[in-house]
Parts: sequence; structure tokens; C-alpha cells
Amino acid sequence: MLQQLTKRLLESALEGEITDHLGYDKHDPVGRGTGNSRNGTRSKTVLTDVGSVGIDVPLDRSAEFEPRIVAKRQKRLTGVDEMVISLSAKGLTTGGISAHLAEAYGAEVSRQTISTLSRQGGRGHGRVAGPASGSALSGGVHRRDPRQGP
Repeated sequence: MLQQLTKRLLESALEGEITDHLGYDKHDPVGRGTGNSRNGTRSKTVLTDVGSVGIDVPLDRSAEFEPRIVAKRQKRLTGVDEMVISLSAKGLTTGGISAHLAEAYGAEVSRQTISTLSRQGGRGHGRVAGPASGSALSGGVHRRDPRQGP
């Protein structure tokens, strides 16, 4: 379950990054004839706190897309479960955490999944952990506000 959550978070964030890079949403006719567009995905496995997670990284035709959330050649990624636990410790409800993940990463994560992750992550630690230092997710993904111009 944690691996599925991590996969969904990462892939949603990567989709947001390529949308920002290209300047238009997937399947948006605005992208036709721009000279660069989505060009499928490539599979990649990253090692996380919850084990190996297979993700699909989007590609662009001109090979200019440089993902930040999971950089090229990056194999190790930590901090997803710590991020959820940290948000919970800061007083966010499961609904608030779910809304934050949807807003920041474009990932739809149920309240039940957040609740389960919070319970499982807190076991045996003695304290609630904050985001891992240097974690790709601890710094967040900065997405462009679609209401603002390019």
C-alpha cells in the first residue's frame, strides 16, 4: 500500500513537472505544432523507505525535460512517509493532508490511505519524524499557477 502511494505521488508530481516544462496540459490542442511535446514514458525503479518502487517517467520529444522530483540517474529517494507523518504532527487532519497532496503534487490520496500511513509510519519510532533532510519530496514540487501567465 505504501509503495502504491509513493508511486502515485511521484508520477503525479512528474506529470506536473512536464506540464510546467511544456507549458500545456496533456492532450491540450495548444501543444500541437509547438516543436516539443510529450513522447511517452520510460520505466524506472527507485529505492525508497518503503522498498523498490517502479515509476513511469514522462519524456518529451526534444529530450530537454529534466525532472526535479526524481532526477535523471537518481536511484534513491526517501521522505514520502516522513512527509505525511510530519504534516500530521503539525496538526493537519487526514482530509487536510489529502488536500495538500492533491494541491502540491496533483495526487489524489484518500483519507483512509493517509490515516493508515500515519498509523504505520509512527510505530516503533518513539517520536514523529519530520521530512528527511535532502529528500526530493521534503522541498516540494513548485508548480506554476495556471491562472498566471507563462
